[in-house]
Amino acid sequence: MAGRMAVHHVPGASIAVIDGGRVVWARGFGVKEAGTADSVTTATLFQAQSISKPVAATATLVLADAGQLSLDEDVNTYLKSWRVPENSLQAQERVTLRRILSHSAGFTVGGFDGYRLGDSIPSLLQVLNGEAPANSPPIRVDAIPGSISRYSGGGVLVMQQLLMDVTREPFPSLMKRLVLAPIGMTLSTYEQPLPEPRRKEAASGHDGDGVVVRGKWPIQPEIAAGGLWTTPTELANWAVEISDASGGRSSKLLSKRMATEMLTVQKPPFGLGLYLQGTDQAFSFSHAGSIWGFRALLVMFPGVGKGAVVMTNGDRGDALIGEVIMSIAAEYGWPARTQSEREAVSLTSGQLDGLVGTYTLPPAPSGAPVSYEVSRDGGQLFAELKGLGSYPKTEIYAASADSFFNAGGLSIVFTRDSSGRALQVKMGQIGGVHRRADPQPETAAGAAQPPQSPAQQRIDLAERLAAGKLRAVNRDVTKLQGSRDAVHVSERPDVGAIWITGSEFAEGTIEVEVRGRDLNGQSFVGIAFHRRDDATYEAVYLRPFNFRTPDPVRHHHAVQYIALPDYDWPRLRKEFPEEFENAVDPSVGPTDWVPLRVVVKGNTIQVYVGRVNSPTLEVRKLGQDDRGMIGLWTGNNSDGDFANLRVTPPR
Repeated sequence: MAGRMAVHHVPGASIAVIDGGRVVWARGFGVKEAGTADSVTTATLFQAQSISKPVAATATLVLADAGQLSLDEDVNTYLKSWRVPENSLQAQERVTLRRILSHSAGFTVGGFDGYRLGDSIPSLLQVLNGEAPANSPPIRVDAIPGSISRYSGGGVLVMQQLLMDVTREPFPSLMKRLVLAPIGMTLSTYEQPLPEPRRKEAASGHDGDGVVVRGKWPIQPEIAAGGLWTTPTELANWAVEISDASGGRSSKLLSKRMATEMLTVQKPPFGLGLYLQGTDQAFSFSHAGSIWGFRALLVMFPGVGKGAVVMTNGDRGDALIGEVIMSIAAEYGWPARTQSEREAVSLTSGQLDGLVGTYTLPPAPSGAPVSYEVSRDGGQLFAELKGLGSYPKTEIYAASADSFFNAGGLSIVFTRDSSGRALQVKMGQIGGVHRRADPQPETAAGAAQPPQSPAQQRIDLAERLAAGKLRAVNRDVTKLQGSRDAVHVSERPDVGAIWITGSEFAEGTIEVEVRGRDLNGQSFVGIAFHRRDDATYEAVYLRPFNFRTPDPVRHHHAVQYIALPDYDWPRLRKEFPEEFENAVDPSVGPTDWVPLRVVVKGNTIQVYVGRVNSPTLEVRKLGQDDRGMIGLWTGNNSDGDFANLRVTPPR
């Protein structure tokens, strides 16, 4: 163990193993803080981070079991100090505790970056509203509740406020009364920051080189989402209690009915507060925790009474935890998570080279850039995650030309364009876009334009406006002040279009510069084409407010294709998730003039957003019409600016 900890630069670790439905052994390894002789023991406190969520969820279920809460009632029924801001997405479906606990309520903000010693620490209300000094955006509903499964720490904070309003207690106090004390979790606490007298019990966090982080540990005012200080032994006892309750062997916290509901998939892969996977004896519940300086994992197989909790105080603890869990699984005969062999296939040099490069991932909770870098060494590919702590470069192995895996079992799937060059990557639930520089010089609306190809038609929007050749539908259009040919399209409820008389288009390329706003849920700008009538056409549009969001799902919803009236975005997202929308290149800012290029060829539509060489989005055509007018398009309650429209027929 000491040797593996040294390899991964992890100064301290603590482990508890469950077998036969009880904790059979626990032990600490290494030191609380590098450079000291203060050993980790089974009583050393570690930050649980996101494992705080299922433990906090237990309090909600305790109150629901007692009839004090309904899991299926609108949460605004219970909230007093703050309410979920309502919008059109909640017209038919409501935010409920069941949906919050199963990460299907449609809330933004996946995670939180924490604060350091000396920082101004926000209140819960400031975090909910995204107000200074909070370092995270406001927590809002941006998807129809119940429509998608999307991990949201933001939703858990809404639950935290609800529990505080209902019980009229501070969160650490209600958690101690409802969950921690009844099962003897006497060392554990949700107090943030950790009280001064208890700090000597805590492990210090370390970066990827094993150096103590500034302030020793994060301060987490988002208490329910990541504020629990605990030990592996006490977390393991919590897991045993949930397992026993589901089997009808204990009711210290939950009834058999409620515990069974907690361990029933609500919207895959989530139960109520937990990740669920497997069936029969291989069925397990689990949760991981991660922030700068700390990594942790809890796994439990309730059907066979086996499991473990591993907590570390180093940024590279994930790799160590993976090795430890596989060793425990083998030693104690787990039904899953054991080491296995997979066959790797050989790829050609061209196939490997097509995947090499940097992929832009959703930003960190702080907004800092995150990337996934793929490199080649001979016939091997290596990948390194950057911007989320310290992760070592590791080899990835080809299962096929586009599907890879690493030694930890993570699935990595690439999408290529028709030339074999990578467009995007997906690792588990996280997606990224291949970043490529474009050698063309940038132009701005109103500046000198690039040379036109002989067949290219430039459409001067201001000139067409003056000539009465722009027909507005549910919008007003005016010349943009201070520009040569740009126009402004006004804001109104529902979608709107400015149809360009004489712009009959079948195949080829439409290029335009568009500008929207960085307003969540209030800016949708793009280009429409193949108009049959004012309600029947295809369109490609941008959601600028999602360009640089730290939310991984919203980040993927930055550019969208639709074919009205049959294929609007809600249907496409439900029936064809992620197929007709994607993230954009990180160089594109939410308030920039953005070059948008749409290439229509046969049944394929390629979309280029920003100065990129490869398609940002490539989709199959869904519209039934093969030709029709071009229009400037804006979405519900959105305005937009448009300039430099050019149309080129196919070569």
